[in-house]
Amino acid sequence: MPNCPAGSAETTQFSSSSNVTWSWNNESAGTLNSVTGLVTWSTGWSGTVVITATSFGCGGGSISRTVIVPDSPSFTRISGSATTNQSLCIGGNITAIKYKILGGATGADVTGIDDLNLFEQLTSENQVDRFVIAGLMADAGDIHIDN
Repeated sequence: MPNCPAGSAETTQFSSSSNVTWSWNNESAGTLNSVTGLVTWSTGWSGTVVITATSFGCGGGSISRTVIVPDSPSFTRISGSATTNQSLCIGGNITAIKYKILGGATGADVTGIDDLNLFEQLTSENQVDRFVIAGLMADAGDIHIDN
């Protein structure tokens, strides 16, 4: 399975007995060979597709599986625009600077905040990661602009 948008000619093989036909609910995902279960993903595709294997032999049942291919990683600030340019007195708390990380990203690393005595807090929410920069302005003259 692709863990980000599918690359050129990326495939996934689903397998079962010869008495099964394969189908899915999202044709934009690529092509699915209904006999072999071979998926050729559309280049750059991301999203959700339900793949169903249906038996036409003994029993005649079906089973479905939801497949989620996450989008490319993206990074965006979700706090107000004023949070990226703050002027504070020594001992004042900064207003939290919040970011959201979506897609295939599994985490983030913030650089350049250690010498400001700030910290990052990374939380995960079902393929959505967010981090907050917060802390106390401890030293006079510390300036950090986050764009």
